[in-house]
Amino acid sequence: MNRNEVLEILGPDYTITRKEIVDQDTIEVVFYQGYVSDQRYLFQFKNNKLDKWEKEIQRRQVLQYGSDLIK
Repeated sequence: MNRNEVLEILGPDYTITRKEIVDQDTIEVVFYQGYVSDQRYLFQFKNNKLDKWEKEIQRRQVLQYGSDLIK
C-alpha cells in the first residue's frame, strides 16, 4: 500500500512522528491511536510505500480499593 491509501483509511487522527532522508530514501513514521484507547499503531513508509507497521497494546493498571483502606 502507499502512504495516501493508508492515511485515507486512518482518517485525520494521525500524527507524523518522524520524517527524514536516509541514503536518498524518504522515511516517514506515522502514529495512530485506535478507537480503543489502549491500542496504538506505528506505520513506517519508505518513499511513500508502506514498509512496516506495528501494533502496541498498553496494559491498563487497575487499582482496587477495599473498605479496610477507609478510616
